Amino acid sequence: MSFNFGQKLKMLMTMKAVFFLFVLFLLLPIKEIHSASELGGVGMTLDQDPQAPQEVVVMSVSPASPAERGMIKKGDKLLKIDGVEIKGWKLSQIAEKIVGPVGSSVTLSITSQGVPREVILHRVPLASLQTFTFPSPDSGSTLSLEERKMVKEKIIQLKTNDQRMKMQELLQAFKDKKISKEQFLQSVSKEF
Repeated sequence: MSFNFGQKLKMLMTMKAVFFLFVLFLLLPIKEIHSASELGGVGMTLDQDPQAPQEVVVMSVSPASPAERGMIKKGDKLLKIDGVEIKGWKLSQIAEKIVGPVGSSVTLSITSQGVPREVILHRVPLASLQTFTFPSPDSGSTLSLEERKMVKEKIIQLKTNDQRMKMQELLQAFKDKKISKEQFLQSVSKEF
């Protein structure tokens, strides 16, 4: 049986198409599993409201984050996550509900200057967000309430990405016990 050039080309293209679909079929589930396991966030720092500890308030919003695009502002209060009221929840529980797979969405019910509204935010990779976390009490690197308040105020007043990056580095060094509490507080006071 003899094939002419056209028949050979057609058979080769068919084989390449079948191979391409086979490879795509094999790789697609892996890609979906990988992207589903990558965690994302919305780019805001939350804390308990000093005047009403059972309520959660936005302390800062990362620049160019989903939260900023959603018009969430410092001082807004968080009421619900995906329709579930969060009153009385720990901050760690709230964080667990806001963080999720990159590209997925979370619906936040907030009040801005007393006006309630819902915001749908799409999660982006955590690494792309400029957020700040304090060392947990069990790390041994704790700050007093006054010290935390001072550092939070400094974080809220950060204006440039360089300042934010420097603060991130200081917090991480403090958490990793590469610098002492005194060194951390002195650096925060001097540099910001």
